[in-house]
Amino acid sequence: MIKYTFNKIKIIILFQIFFVFFINVFLFSQDTVNNYDSVNVRKAFFLYEKDWEKYIKNKRIILDEKNQIAFGCKLENGIYNMYFFVSKNNNFFGTFQYRFNSYKELLEVAVFFQNDKSSVLKFSNKKPGTYDIYLFGKLYRKNLPYYFSFDSLKIISLYKILSLLEDVNIDQEILISKDDSIIKEKFINKVIKQSIGYKYINDGARNEFGEFVYIENGNKQKSNEQGFNCSGFAKDVVDNYIRSINPEFRYLNINDLKKSREQERDNIAFQYKDLDYNPFFGLEWGKNLADKINQECNYNIIKSEEYDKDQYLSYQRYRGYDVNNLKEILFRDQQKDSTNFYILIFNRLRSQKPVVPEYYHIAIVVPSFKNKQFNLQVFESSEETNFNRIMMLNSKESKFYRDEKVVIIKIPIPIIHLKQ
Repeated sequence: MIKYTFNKIKIIILFQIFFVFFINVFLFSQDTVNNYDSVNVRKAFFLYEKDWEKYIKNKRIILDEKNQIAFGCKLENGIYNMYFFVSKNNNFFGTFQYRFNSYKELLEVAVFFQNDKSSVLKFSNKKPGTYDIYLFGKLYRKNLPYYFSFDSLKIISLYKILSLLEDVNIDQEILISKDDSIIKEKFINKVIKQSIGYKYINDGARNEFGEFVYIENGNKQKSNEQGFNCSGFAKDVVDNYIRSINPEFRYLNINDLKKSREQERDNIAFQYKDLDYNPFFGLEWGKNLADKINQECNYNIIKSEEYDKDQYLSYQRYRGYDVNNLKEILFRDQQKDSTNFYILIFNRLRSQKPVVPEYYHIAIVVPSFKNKQFNLQVFESSEETNFNRIMMLNSKESKFYRDEKVVIIKIPIPIIHLKQ
């Protein structure tokens, strides 16, 4: 029996590794990029078209019917703003955006390298020979070199532009070349959506018998008002997750998830001695969920664990990463291996003494790639919300912001069981 289980685990691990290779192996080729390239239309326009004003009143014009190359032009305060893109793809990827002065001298160029309006390569006549990369609206790299004339950006191919990223070994880090949306949708339908649609009940969860109770005291909820809070919802999703692998499994015991992990706190626990509640509850609940997944699913090599391995941004023990960097961190991790989803545990500093972190919210995020776009589906407290909502409530844009950070629990998607 032990040998059988071990062999089964090895098969699952090998399948996961193969899947990672399969969905990552398709990288950008010149033929693929050509499907999004407006280079021939741009050459014809900039070489032969002298009357730009006749295009200004039209929001979008198809300049090449066969390849559906679209063009737009605006004149504002003496500045021409124009863009070229492939309209049939309904995609920001491959769009060239230009700014010219009233003398038709090129000032700036932006090239969109994802299906995202804020992920661009930026070139400027004020910085000839160097360009900057913006990922999801944030400066990602600056002053990277290029070796052609600035003016040639009007007629350069998309493939040559994207080759610049290969020259600095960043192409596989930021270019999207995979589509894992089907398997992610299967996972959401099988594991997460079973727990969607219940009422929000403060302190609500299901116990080991599947009964709706209150986490703090175990008392049953009223029959006409049953549901979850964010912690109870995360537990219910994990229950579904384990059940998708082991159909005999029922529900986790709430008391097991409430167990304190004081041994992991080093010497900071004394700071909480004057509080009448455990501000670590959310963190310990999330970590206990991860441990239960590993235990119930026999995970060992590939397993659920706290993610602290981003290669660029600093991780703070007990607190995780800055919330404002969350999308970038998840994107980088998914680019390496997109066979995972995440439990996010948000924390902020108390506004009163002791000024220590408290863990106030838990959400589940399932990232996916489709149509050269990075998507984040967010689920919290028994409903699907969205990433913008999370950022609005927890980032620097929020009026409640107090050095918000997020602990990321990374959990493997049971791909082999989704095939059944």
